[in-house]
Amino acid sequence: MSVPWTVSATSLVRDILSKNRYMKNPQIWQAATFGERPILQAKTALDLNGRIRMKKVSNIREGRRQWVPPPVKPLPEHPFQSMRFFKSHVLRSLEAQQLIHLAVVRVPISTKQGLLDAEKAAARKFRRMCLEADRAKLPRPTAPPPPATTVKDFVWTLGPAPTEEDMREGRVNYAPMDEPMTLEEAAAKCDDAAWSYAERLEAHYHKARLVEEANIVERKAIRAAYYKEMRVEAKRQRDEDIAAGRGPLLRQEARRAAAIEAVSQYAQATGEDVSDWYEEIAKANFGDELPQSIPSTRPSQSKRVDGRVRLTPVPAVKAVKKYAGAKQF
Repeated sequence: MSVPWTVSATSLVRDILSKNRYMKNPQIWQAATFGERPILQAKTALDLNGRIRMKKVSNIREGRRQWVPPPVKPLPEHPFQSMRFFKSHVLRSLEAQQLIHLAVVRVPISTKQGLLDAEKAAARKFRRMCLEADRAKLPRPTAPPPPATTVKDFVWTLGPAPTEEDMREGRVNYAPMDEPMTLEEAAAKCDDAAWSYAERLEAHYHKARLVEEANIVERKAIRAAYYKEMRVEAKRQRDEDIAAGRGPLLRQEARRAAAIEAVSQYAQATGEDVSDWYEEIAKANFGDELPQSIPSTRPSQSKRVDGRVRLTPVPAVKAVKKYAGAKQF
C-alpha cells in the first residue's frame, strides 16, 4: 500500500523555488504539473437507461433534483493532487515548518488597466493635497505626484519569514524580481535536515491517509453485510410467521401500534385527554381498517392552528369583507 507517485511534493517545491527566486501559486502549479492531463469534474451522471440520474429523496418544494457526483481529484497520480490540496496542505505545511514564506515585493505594472488605475490614484492624491493645503491656508502644490509604476504582490520564496522586529525596523530587503536565484544563495536558504524531515512527514501523512481509506472501505463492507443479514433474518422470521398462520395477528398488532402512535401525537399537539382512546385501542379488534373513532396516522382533515397540527375539526373564523373605499386602521 503506497502512493502512485515517486517524487514528493516537498522536493518539487524545493526544486522549483531553488531555480526561481519568487513564484506565485499558479506558477508553481504550472511548473510542477506541466504535461499532465487533469480529470474533469462531472456535474451530472447517467443511469442505466441513459437518462440523467436524479436524487432518490427530495423535498416537496424543490421537487426531484439532479444527483451530483462526488468530487474527484484532478491529478490523483500527482503529489499535488489538486489546487486546494496544494495550497492548504503542501504550501501551508512548508510555511509552518519555516522552510518557505510569503514575501511582499514590488512588481512593475504591466497592464493598461493597471497604469490607468495608477494615474487615477495619483489624481485623487493630488486633489487631496490641494484640499489639505486650502485648509491649512498654504499654497497649493504646483504639479501632481507621478503615478506609481509598481504594485505590491505576494509571492513564495525560500527561507523562514522575517520577524516583526525586522519588519518594523526596515531591515528586510528583498532582491528584485528579475534577479535569478544563485546556487550558493539557494543552498544557504535550504536546510537539508529540515527538508528531509518535511519529506518524511509528508510520507507519513499519505501513509496514514491510505490506512484510513482502507479502514473506511472495510467498515462499509462490514456494515453492508450486517444489514443484509438483518434483512435476511427478518424475511425468514416473516415467512415462518406466515407459514404458522400468525400473519393476521401480527398485522393487527402493527395497526394497534400505529394507532397508539397517532393518538400520542394528537395528545402532544392538542393537550387533550385521550385515555378513553387508549382503552378503546386495547379492546378493539384491528382488522383490515382502523376504527372510525381513532385518528389515522395520516389524517386527511388536519388543520394548522397556532403553529400546531390539529386533527379535530376547528371552527372556521368568519372572514371580514373589506371594501376598497373603507379606511384601514
